[in-house]
Amino acid sequence: MNAKELAKNVGLFFRLRPKPFRKDSEGKSLVEVDDQWSLDGVLHKPTRIQLTNARTGHKLELEADNIMERRSPDFLMLRCELTIGPDSVDVEPIHRGSPVTPEKTRRREEKSDAGKSINIPAGYERRLNYHLYRIAKNSAAKDEHGGYRYPVRVKGVDSNVRAFHAEFIKRCGLVPTITRFSDGVGELECTYVGSDDPETVENLAIKHRLTILQCGNRFTT
Repeated sequence: MNAKELAKNVGLFFRLRPKPFRKDSEGKSLVEVDDQWSLDGVLHKPTRIQLTNARTGHKLELEADNIMERRSPDFLMLRCELTIGPDSVDVEPIHRGSPVTPEKTRRREEKSDAGKSINIPAGYERRLNYHLYRIAKNSAAKDEHGGYRYPVRVKGVDSNVRAFHAEFIKRCGLVPTITRFSDGVGELECTYVGSDDPETVENLAIKHRLTILQCGNRFTT
């Protein structure tokens, strides 16, 4: 890794390759999410980078030997696999062959009427699970009138929160019910009611480099 060149990208957002795995508190695998990570700093002795997950707020330090290179448009190529848990990020080195290789085609043996095997393309099952997860999340956020109703809570640098605030009002016609600012960090909270699904609001928050604390989880009052 060229630390000097990467230091020029501090403050920018990257997607990680290979994509991190996700597990819940019981160690069960969760659907894959292609999160954006902010590059917060490049440190020395030893050379390492600091990253923050824009959606979950997880923080991570990686030393130079675990980082291969930066690739356009917004990728950081790693020599390790990450597993995101509820409170931490585990790092496992990749020790076989090329640091990042295409996932091999998986074969699932399923008995059909003809007793034939079915070849399933690599990544198909994870993409399907993520699609089903989104459907379930959007369905849970639906209100009785066919629109959406769900809590939104984000935080970030004061100026970014204010920019999100302005675009949120312009786009959604809603004014957040609670806005807090302290030491240059802002936090914005509201109950969204309208026609936009949770993913749309999440993407808006990511665009303004905010950490998403809550978006789309069903709740009762």
